[in-house]
Amino acid sequence: MVEEQRKGLAMPKVNRSGQATALSPEQVRLLLDYLPPKHRLAAAIAYYTAARIGEVLQLRAEAIAAGEIVFTCQTTKTKTTRTARIPTPLAELLSDYRRGSVYGWHHHQTYTLPRKGWLFLGADGKRPMSRRTFDAVLRRTCDSLNLASDAFVGVSTHSFRRSAATTLHRKGVPLQAIARVTGHATLSALQRYLDVHAEEAARAVELL
Repeated sequence: MVEEQRKGLAMPKVNRSGQATALSPEQVRLLLDYLPPKHRLAAAIAYYTAARIGEVLQLRAEAIAAGEIVFTCQTTKTKTTRTARIPTPLAELLSDYRRGSVYGWHHHQTYTLPRKGWLFLGADGKRPMSRRTFDAVLRRTCDSLNLASDAFVGVSTHSFRRSAATTLHRKGVPLQAIARVTGHATLSALQRYLDVHAEEAARAVELL
């Protein structure tokens, strides 16, 4: 079943300006399914809140409450505190993690959401997981998926944030609203960030 899903995915655009590949919602869900449980949750938070993975890995359990996630000024790139609403798919995933251990698809790794302290502890059990560690696992997972198709070529830790912004844009969400979600300071910065296909630009002209 999963093999059929992988083969049925169209290859996304690999950006030639050095930006991370933007994935479709279907591709994001498949990638999440294949990531180990702890990394899956980190990636899901990054996607559903359009956050940078570095901000996600610095989260503490206390930052998630009342249907929101608070990214503090100490961890955000802009040095401002940002509050993200938790959408339904992420709320359901968090609920699964709270109920008990979540297994990976190979069933050899588990993860339970901690009630306090760092959400994503590193191997030493004292500090948060590093971005380099997360990136290594993400790359191995994408390499595995690319054995069936090359749909995940160009994916990086930034793909989750970029995929979220691009998906919202393609669904017609105004740029101002997307910027509120992503935390971009200016619309011009956000526009450079979006993955716009040539055919989308062509269709836009036809609307004039």
